[in-house]
Amino acid sequence: PTHVSSLATSPTLTKPGGSDQSEAEERNKELQTGIKITEKQYAILKNFKKELKIPEIGVPQDTGIKDDTTLFRFLSGKKWDISDALEQYRAMLKWREDMKVDDIFKWEEDNMDKCKAIKDLYPSEHYGFDREGRPLLVHRIGLIPAETFAERVDRNVFKKYHIAKFE
Repeated sequence: PTHVSSLATSPTLTKPGGSDQSEAEERNKELQTGIKITEKQYAILKNFKKELKIPEIGVPQDTGIKDDTTLFRFLSGKKWDISDALEQYRAMLKWREDMKVDDIFKWEEDNMDKCKAIKDLYPSEHYGFDREGRPLLVHRIGLIPAETFAERVDRNVFKKYHIAKFE
């Protein structure tokens, strides 16, 4: 059996027992991907990257969509079924394109007045980091003046604002 200890920042899959040779292979896989995975999962990840035309090495980790950790999430979320993971991954790419996520910071810069209006009415803040280094965002939804917010903030602008904050 396989044990998943965390799917947050660096998923870690470990296989109990095994020979010294398989442990060395596992360490090698960890070094190559930044994630401990089994030989079979590594082969699936390699095929997934090949299907997506993502190079084996040289992909910056800060791209957020082509790194091994992100690809791992798509594969593990679809129980290592490449076709299902490809469908979901391509849908995510289309959504990013439709929402113009790659240009979101330019949008934020061009709409600073709208973003400030949201910030004034929507109490949220970056609170620090959890033990695994993930950012903690606190949204105090109960403090939003709902009627005022609905009158002053366009739904699509609020979506873009949220996308910018999570990017």
